[in-house]
Amino acid sequence: IRASKAGFLFRAPAKIKAENPDVLSPSNVEAAKISAGKETLRRVDKLIKANRSFAIESTLSGMAHVGMIEKAVSLGYRINIIYTYVDSPDVCIARIAGRVQKGGHNVPSKDVRRRYSRSLTNFLEIYAPMSDYWLLVYNGDRGVRFVADFEKRSSLNVFDEEEYRRFVEVLCLK
Repeated sequence: IRASKAGFLFRAPAKIKAENPDVLSPSNVEAAKISAGKETLRRVDKLIKANRSFAIESTLSGMAHVGMIEKAVSLGYRINIIYTYVDSPDVCIARIAGRVQKGGHNVPSKDVRRRYSRSLTNFLEIYAPMSDYWLLVYNGDRGVRFVADFEKRSSLNVFDEEEYRRFVEVLCLK
């Protein structure tokens, strides 16, 4: 199973429009990446206005999606998040190096390190509370594990107690 962010995105049902800024960015030139991110948000805004279902790939390391989610919720959208994570930024950097060797896009190591902890914190503190449903998926060296999920007006379901505790206590509270 390919459980990367893009791996889940590309498994979205055909009726759901998938938006991935990495696909729009022709190279790893910073201006192109920023432009691709803005274009993705523009496309998503059009989908929201057209009341279309969509999926978007993001590290959640920034706040760019907060306004989009708030707008979508105000229009009756249901927000589902599949959050995949690994053990450390070093795992991300190694995977990116492998992707680059195969012709994929690069992300500078300093950016990966900066975004890694912000992504974990933002998921827990900002994006998870905004969602109707979330699924937490570990995709590190110990293999793919469905760790926990949560449905609003329901309860937290923890499938892997040890990994969930590690996620919250070790990774997110560093």
